[in-house]
Amino acid sequence: MAEEVKLKSILIFDDDADQRRLVSIYINKLFKDIEVGEYDPLESGEPDDNFDWSKYDVLILDYYLCIHGVTGLDILQRNRKNLNFPATIMLTGAGNEEVAVRALKAGVYDYLRKQSLDKQELYQAINKAFNSHHETQKRKHDATLSGQAFDKSLFYRQLEINKDLPEFRDRVLIQMELDNDRDIAEREGIILRDNIVKHIAKQSYEIFSLIEYMPSVTRLSDAGIALLIDMPASMKTLEYNMEVLLSHLSEHPYIFNDKKIEFSVSVGLVTLTGDGESKDSLLRKAKSACTTAAMIKGNSFHISGLASESAPAPISPDEITESDTEPDQDMASIDTATPEPTVESEPEPDLAPVDIDIPETTVES
Repeated sequence: MAEEVKLKSILIFDDDADQRRLVSIYINKLFKDIEVGEYDPLESGEPDDNFDWSKYDVLILDYYLCIHGVTGLDILQRNRKNLNFPATIMLTGAGNEEVAVRALKAGVYDYLRKQSLDKQELYQAINKAFNSHHETQKRKHDATLSGQAFDKSLFYRQLEINKDLPEFRDRVLIQMELDNDRDIAEREGIILRDNIVKHIAKQSYEIFSLIEYMPSVTRLSDAGIALLIDMPASMKTLEYNMEVLLSHLSEHPYIFNDKKIEFSVSVGLVTLTGDGESKDSLLRKAKSACTTAAMIKGNSFHISGLASESAPAPISPDEITESDTEPDQDMASIDTATPEPTVESEPEPDLAPVDIDIPETTVES
């Protein structure tokens, strides 16, 4: 799992040396093990495009900088689109409410008046700015990863990456087919069947994202999807993770108009070797494994190349040794970490199956 992000460094950007010293003293009393940097615009001028903002988690920026034609707001406006620009708190003088409003609209997380600055106010502002900025950056990062994860053309390119290329890594192709899809379409309608497949894709993506297997997802057919995930530490771990995924899908049916729509899936897996095998050949192997899994009633999976011609029996956690699972997150608590599926109201008017929707993520400016 991702490590907790901690505040490590703060930059004080002010033309007043006494003010920089005061704020620095406050910060060193309020926080432990924090690196405090100072920037004097009178001595160094306006930072150029090569200035490394990524070294700092929080920027305390004065509005009046004594630089001809340049204010702190100008610094903010010119750098706000830089992904490495830190969370910003602006210092203003008394009676500068208009400046404060403009600064908040430009993206600062808080503004403080120099004349009434106290340690507790500064402490709360720094924590608020750092935590809010981290959440915003995380949403942007997740949106980027999500867009890549549901990129069909990227998915097919990844299938054929040669092992001699630097971007190659051991991966697994997973094909998932909705069982009895025609019966579901006749009983519930093709739109609802389509939404069940989307639900399967979304739930599977979330599970493999939680254990940081870098999943990619695409739609293969009316009733099928495919995923690419990083290969776990061992084949036994892969089998165990698949059992957990199928259990999760059983416990999270699709919900429509307060009605639970039960379903099961057949899953075929192929490990990628990077030996130049075509994507069509790999998908045929995954489909064949999927067909083998479908011989077992209910949720089932089969890994291509195993000696057995039937889907593997459920793997008990007691059978997994510490060495098998050590590199991977314990999946026993995943169900509680994954949100319940969204209850939908009315089906979409378009009756044609559509591609998987890329999850929307709202990012504040």
